[in-house]
Order: sequence, then C-alpha cells, then structure tokens
Amino acid sequence: MWLYVGRAMTSVTESIVKDFIVSKCKITEVEDVDDKKLSLLGNSSAFQVGIAPAYFEEINRAEFWPQRIIVRRFHFDFKKNNTKLRKLQS
Repeated sequence: MWLYVGRAMTSVTESIVKDFIVSKCKITEVEDVDDKKLSLLGNSSAFQVGIAPAYFEEINRAEFWPQRIIVRRFHFDFKKNNTKLRKLQS
C-alpha cells in the first residue's frame, strides 16, 4: 500500500521517515517500509511511502504522525505514466 506523506520540514530525509515508521510500528523487517522523496516546490518535503498492508490502518491515522504532517493514500498519475510509456514505445 502506498501513502503520500507531506508537509515535512525540508531537512527531513527518507531515512528519518523510515526510522520513524519502523520505531513507532515496531516493524522488525526494514523492507516492510519503502519510501521515496518527492520533488516539490516550496518549503516542505513530501514522501511516497510503501508499507505492508498489515500496518496501513495504523500509519494512515493522523494521530500517528507529528502535528504538521499530512498523510493520505498515494494516487499514481497513470495518465502521465502511460504517456511516457507510449513515447518510449514509439
């Protein structure tokens, strides 16, 4: 399952997000969490976070995260990706 985690301070890194989730969920296997920093304009950072379905309910709650952070289900831009794929196939 993929989540969008946004409005983090610009100093927040992928490893900070991963360590936060692992420690708060008591995940023993690090490969259960996969994150990727997204490119944004402005004064914040955002991440695409992949987690095992067993942890989705807990991690998707606003109370799980520090106050400023927003979290929602990640929506892949299939139109954009399909356009790129078609160009590559041409």
